[in-house]
Amino acid sequence: MDVDALCAALEDNGDHTVDGLARRLLSLRLLKGRITELEAELEDDLVASMESDHTVVPGTGLVKRVERSSSTWRFDGAGERMRDDLVHAVANRVAVDVGTGEIDTVKRNIAAEAMRVAFTAIPAFTTLKRNSLGLRNSDYRQYSNTYRISIEELL
Repeated sequence: MDVDALCAALEDNGDHTVDGLARRLLSLRLLKGRITELEAELEDDLVASMESDHTVVPGTGLVKRVERSSSTWRFDGAGERMRDDLVHAVANRVAVDVGTGEIDTVKRNIAAEAMRVAFTAIPAFTTLKRNSLGLRNSDYRQYSNTYRISIEELL
C-alpha cells in the first residue's frame, strides 16, 4: 500500500468548516487508534516468528528483537502504600534513641510530618533504592519482560 496515497486521502479536502474539520480530525484519530492496534499485533507476530534477535530483511533493513523490562503497581493504592511505609520507616529510624533503643514518639511524629511535607514537593516515584530501610520494590511493583522490535534501514 502506498503511504503517500493514504495520507493524501486524509489531507486537506478544502472543507474548512467546523463540521468538515471535525470529521477529518475524528477520522484521523480513529485511523490512528486502529493503526496502533495493528502495529502491536504485527510486532507480537514478528517477535514470535524471529529465530534470532537480529535479522537482515532485504529491502527493509536490520530487524532487531530487544527484550525490555517493565513494571506496574502490584495493586491499586500500591504507590500510596509505598510512600506511607517509607514515611513510617524513616520516622522510626530517626526517632530511635541509639543509647536505649527506645523510640521517641515526638521525634517520630516530627519526622513523619517532615516526610509527608517533602512528598508534596517530590514528584511521584515508582522505585526505592535497593534495601532501603527494609522496604522492597517487589512488595509494591510487579515486573515483566517483553520484547519490542526495532527496524534500522540499511543504506
